[in-house]
Amino acid sequence: MRFKSVLIVAAVALLVVAGAVGVTATQIVRAGGDPGIAEYQKIDANKDGYISKKELFAHREKVVSEKHKAALEAAKRGGKKENFVTITFNRPLSLEEFARFVNETGLKVRFYEARVIDHQGLRGTMFFSVQNGKLLPDETDFSLMLSDSDYPNKKKKFLGIIDVIGYLDVEKFTQVQSDPRVFLVDNSCDELFVHNPKHKYMPSLYWKLEDFGLTKGPKYEFSDGPKGEELKKILEE
Repeated sequence: MRFKSVLIVAAVALLVVAGAVGVTATQIVRAGGDPGIAEYQKIDANKDGYISKKELFAHREKVVSEKHKAALEAAKRGGKKENFVTITFNRPLSLEEFARFVNETGLKVRFYEARVIDHQGLRGTMFFSVQNGKLLPDETDFSLMLSDSDYPNKKKKFLGIIDVIGYLDVEKFTQVQSDPRVFLVDNSCDELFVHNPKHKYMPSLYWKLEDFGLTKGPKYEFSDGPKGEELKKILEE
């Protein structure tokens, strides 16, 4: 199992977690009675769960052709107008581009993740939550997140935002899914499809896009990515 680092930020508090599986965020302040990140859990916490390239695209096709359609039909019948979604991007977005994306789509953001690389070439994930209506982190907090206490003279390289979790108007599904920056708008965990009292959310597929070499934009070599026969196997299936 490959090592993956996870960083989580809320307001001015910083929580650093490292491990081989997905980590549920904790110690996040709630605002306005809205469930905090601490109440959200990945539906599959293990990011190393095996999935082939074929299965990846089959999942996307099923979601777009069936669940997007079902959500829109339910809304037209008087059902809820928004779905709980995980949006995986095709490439990392800068903080500024991400803010424009949110503004253009009307997405109600709960939290989002960014990709960083440390000096050893290991991939890391930074978690951000919206605090007091502020989408982007303060410059001071952001700089602190990129530092490494074990290597004071080295900073993690920030690549950009790779996914976002929140609530999206179902009438925007087609528009957002067709955006060249988006790989998938996944509404599989919305309560329209599953009983979800614990606010479980679909894991981002960005790790898999990286492993398969499917991300757009600049390419990076990750020391923790699949190689050799392992990579050949998942690409062929």
